[in-house]
Amino acid sequence: MISTARKPPSGPLTDPDHHIGAALAPPSPSPSPLGPPPSSPPMPKDPLAPARTDVAPADVSVWLRWAVSPSHALALLAAPLLLAPAFALLARALPAHRRPPNPFTPFFLLSHAAPPPERILAATTAPRYTATTPLYVKGPGDLLLVAWSVVLFSFLRLLLARQLFPALAKRWGIRKEGKQIRFGEQGYAVVYWAVFGAWGVYIMSTSRTHWFQTSYFWADYPHTHLSGAMKRYYLSQIAYWVQQGGVLALGLEKRRSDFWEYVLHHLITVWMVSWSYLMNVTLLGNAVFISMDIPDTGLAFSKCLNYLQLDRAKVVSLGVFTVVWTYFRHFISIRILWSLLYEFDLVPKYAQVFAPSKGLYMATWMRDQMFYTLCILQALNIFWYYLIIRVIVRSIRTSKTEDNRSEESEPEGEDEAPPEKGLPPSIAKSKKGGAARTGAGAGLTAAPATEKEREAGGKAE
Repeated sequence: MISTARKPPSGPLTDPDHHIGAALAPPSPSPSPLGPPPSSPPMPKDPLAPARTDVAPADVSVWLRWAVSPSHALALLAAPLLLAPAFALLARALPAHRRPPNPFTPFFLLSHAAPPPERILAATTAPRYTATTPLYVKGPGDLLLVAWSVVLFSFLRLLLARQLFPALAKRWGIRKEGKQIRFGEQGYAVVYWAVFGAWGVYIMSTSRTHWFQTSYFWADYPHTHLSGAMKRYYLSQIAYWVQQGGVLALGLEKRRSDFWEYVLHHLITVWMVSWSYLMNVTLLGNAVFISMDIPDTGLAFSKCLNYLQLDRAKVVSLGVFTVVWTYFRHFISIRILWSLLYEFDLVPKYAQVFAPSKGLYMATWMRDQMFYTLCILQALNIFWYYLIIRVIVRSIRTSKTEDNRSEESEPEGEDEAPPEKGLPPSIAKSKKGGAARTGAGAGLTAAPATEKEREAGGKAE
């Protein structure tokens, strides 16, 4: 008898490597005590197959080995740290007025400190600062700090995502090496987003934009003088996104099914963080970063819970994450877009020109460029939000259609059908039919669909 059960849909919601689906898809079932099912014949090579995640140092140019080798990265990080004190020691032989600036300290210390008169002037327009607060301006030395920080993030990624968190995953019962690696990547993401989300909130709390007071994005423009914390935070964000671009280019992480959306998001982010720093709108950039980093923390944390098969905790995390995402990625982001349209005139009239030599960039066309760039980013967020809501709706429907048969366990050792194209084995449905478990409803077994439900579902698909 041929089963009439509707096939589970393939796509982002059922892809464990998807930006959204990985946090919500059900984990792979535990191996049967009778042994693994017969293996399926190998599939032909897909030209769009996921990128490799086991790139060896010998596989890349000698100039890029720091991106895949912790020892090479550590050597590059240590070089300026060791050379700076050595240079300072040698420079003591010269008279104080003839000592050249240390060429190695800009790699790891902030450069271009504002002189005292400029510092006092900036303090008058930024009440949170005093005349003795160290302030900085931008300059070419910032590129050295960004370059060093790119290597630093590569080292941290190799240490956390490839060593520490995979070891913890193995200890916590994740047996497959591929899942251990993906757990490591998400563990590293949790650490990064949590640290930079909190750091961004702290920086905002010390400025007049405290909790998205958007009018101060534009008042007293240009905001050329930065606190040490703001400058370090901003240059670190630039370095992180440049380093992540290298991860994409070298194929160091498994390609997700929303790969091109992610690439577009990445390009927009690199563009925004760069021009916002150069064009002295870092207060706006700080707000955008917060609206992105905090929700990403919840997403990566939910993925970790999914790999650990903590279903109840994952569902709670999904609920909290959805609320946080809605607030930051949509309410706050739309508020920022509103500010661009209706508060931009708060920029002083003399500053509404494009004059880079004076540090002024706020011509009207620049406002339009910022607005449309953020609109593209919001469109991507809406796309991902649709996937989140779709998962929640399916989860609710699954729990409501549960009956006694959902408590029955399947016979042990039953062979699974070969996975459908686009579906991992953990999602592919066995030949017996029934509603597939997807998304946030993982752990809740739905009753077999009725004929009407199958017809309605087919039309919806």
